[in-house]
Amino acid sequence: MLSKSFNFQNVNDIECAFNQLFDGGFLETICNTSISPCGFNGKVFQSLCITNISPSWNNILNEAFSIRHKVVHDANFRPENNMELAQQAESVFLLIPQITTCILAKRYKLKSVFLKSNGNDYPYIFSIHDILTEDWSVVE
Repeated sequence: MLSKSFNFQNVNDIECAFNQLFDGGFLETICNTSISPCGFNGKVFQSLCITNISPSWNNILNEAFSIRHKVVHDANFRPENNMELAQQAESVFLLIPQITTCILAKRYKLKSVFLKSNGNDYPYIFSIHDILTEDWSVVE
């Protein structure tokens, strides 16, 4: 299991853990891959790419992990209340595993989450709104 070999507490560990699946450059690949078309926020979009949503995704990840490290290891550290960074980090941390899942499901012909619209199935990427809402149901 990956969790026995990697601690996922910084960007380098994440890269090392997943680089083999993506010929190196895991995060660059995931954040620059366009899923098209796909479902997002209950609608069909022609394209969804993390870089288009958060162009500074790399800085956001590094800053979030830096703050996490300081909070855990420096008892005197008091983080600023930066809601903009928190919202951006939430978005990036929510999208990376879902885009990864879409790519791997397509590559290995695995089941994944889809949005059915006008008789077509589209890979679906959950937004924070989707996760918090209660008006959806699982369909086999």
